Amino acid sequence: MPAIVTLAILTAWALLTSALYFIQGEIPERVYQLLSQAYGAANLALGTAIAFWLGSSRSSQQKDAQISAILPSVVKR
Repeated sequence: MPAIVTLAILTAWALLTSALYFIQGEIPERVYQLLSQAYGAANLALGTAIAFWLGSSRSSQQKDAQISAILPSVVKR
């Protein structure tokens, strides 16, 4: 599930980057402000997703999975 969320965040970030940098023509000021705010939120979300995969949250999730796998054999004793 975290991989799907990360891909969705990355896709949104790429679309917003394209919208802000590659669309030719005049963008109304109000729309530009909304896109800028959305881009900032997408940057924050992407940073959080990267921190999850490289940080302790991912390691903690793996540790919990290992403990859950070992626990039934320990409890049977």
